[in-house]
Amino acid sequence: MGLLLQGSTPCSICGQVIEAGVPAVVLPAFVWNDADALLPFNDASMHRTCFEAHPLRVQVEAALEELNRKTGPGRRKCAVCGSEVLDPDDYLMVPRLTDDVTSPAHRFNYTHLHRSQVREWRELGDLERILEQFDTAGGWEGSVLRELLQQLRQLSA
Repeated sequence: MGLLLQGSTPCSICGQVIEAGVPAVVLPAFVWNDADALLPFNDASMHRTCFEAHPLRVQVEAALEELNRKTGPGRRKCAVCGSEVLDPDDYLMVPRLTDDVTSPAHRFNYTHLHRSQVREWRELGDLERILEQFDTAGGWEGSVLRELLQQLRQLSA
């Protein structure tokens, strides 16, 4: 979750300090692609008025709604066995890959897996191909995509 110290934290949108008593919005980390247009909202604090007036507000709210709907206690159901993943050492989550509901990658947003069951997952090959395509297409920046692909390959070996 973004950090807000009223009187010293700058608004991630306008850059002005968020003063005490001024309504603010504090958002969690929800963007893993450094090329995502929503990156400025990731793990960020902002004036409520700045957020409400921003042209990407609706997209941010949709992304956060998907995050809330698909993650958190009781929602981390393994795609292989269907039971909740409770052990953090046996947990792997596919991050939000895309907002485009027509993309084949969209169905993998926030997929939860027991690390110990990855090699049994029938859709593993599909996800690996999609991640490779994202990597070669150049629409993804940062290390998360390659690290996820490496983890999947190690766990399925």
